[in-house]
Amino acid sequence: RRPRPGCAVVSPFRLALDERIARQWTMLQAELREDPQHAEKSLPSDDGDAWDGIACWNDPITWLAQVWWAYEDHYERLRPWFCDARGRGGVSADAVLKVAAVRAKYADHLTGRNSYPSVRRIERETGFSERKVQRATKFLRLAGLATEVLRGRLRTLEERLNCHQVGDKRRGWASVYALHPPR
Repeated sequence: RRPRPGCAVVSPFRLALDERIARQWTMLQAELREDPQHAEKSLPSDDGDAWDGIACWNDPITWLAQVWWAYEDHYERLRPWFCDARGRGGVSADAVLKVAAVRAKYADHLTGRNSYPSVRRIERETGFSERKVQRATKFLRLAGLATEVLRGRLRTLEERLNCHQVGDKRRGWASVYALHPPR
């Protein structure tokens, strides 16, 4: 009834749990298809809130302190996700903190949800390159400090034409993040 395009991006450390849940879901679907007496039962649906299971932050300052602590504790373990085959790359603590501060600035101050500044806006406010902003955002996701609730995407032609009528000439939507304490 209320479709939500996109996907939530979770840390790679939850993949084993997600695979187990996917296997159980597949088995449940197969059982319901094969068993005629359960044919009238409906499968669980995602009509609930898109934000279910995502914690809220206390305040932006505490969250930024948690970002710094997470960087100090987890960066060495997560660094291979940002580097190329020769070990070049990575993201600095300064970049992560500045990008996190801009994301926190545009989030709902009570919950830390609905943070959706575009990469271009973050570039303008921090002075970093597009790639550095993407790496810092990736660190926030992998460290469990941010969850991508709705993936950004380009608008379809029909959506763009409708938006042009109200004066919005952008080509797409930015990803929506929920900023929360580390898991």
